[in-house]
Amino acid sequence: MERTKHNRKEPLTNQQIQALTSMVVARAQLASNLGMQYGTDRDIYQALGYKLILDWRDYWARYSRQDIAKAIIDRPVKATWQGQLELIESEDAKKTPFELE
Repeated sequence: MERTKHNRKEPLTNQQIQALTSMVVARAQLASNLGMQYGTDRDIYQALGYKLILDWRDYWARYSRQDIAKAIIDRPVKATWQGQLELIESEDAKKTPFELE
């Protein structure tokens, strides 16, 4: 079996742990400042009237008004449910009464 970085058996070294921790902290700092300019002097979300916490009505408004939002939701669903459907209750070759119906 070929060993990959996702299939590692040896523990991480202290240097690798330190590098990983540094990256996680840097990304957390970036995320905490999302929407901020000039350090933290200007909050872009507040200036543009963006909500910080969205609910289902916000998502529904996007879906119903924006073609790209609707396509992002609808296309995978339509691609999944196209063609001949088959219901399989078990992997046995013998069909169950449920499958026959």
